[in-house]
Amino acid sequence: FHVMLDIIVLGPIFVLSLMATTSVIEGKVGSLKQELMTEFAPTLWASTLASIGFIPTQLLAFRLLPVQFRLLYMNVQDIVWNAIVSFMAHKAR
Repeated sequence: FHVMLDIIVLGPIFVLSLMATTSVIEGKVGSLKQELMTEFAPTLWASTLASIGFIPTQLLAFRLLPVQFRLLYMNVQDIVWNAIVSFMAHKAR
């Protein structure tokens, strides 16, 4: 339940903040509204699928990996998630 709540509530917030922050840093704030209208939904969908796809791997990791490697494993998963979301958010550029 907690994981699904994270995906539903925090997913849109993370994707929106990523897209807004990137637009500000790149100096493209004027095109943010258009970008959100065209790229937000596909990016959010990719984020949701990636997050759901990580659930089984997380279960296996916490069952099989020794404690000292779990943080490293979760950080690698975060890098993959960020790469997917960043690719989707920037594919139109």
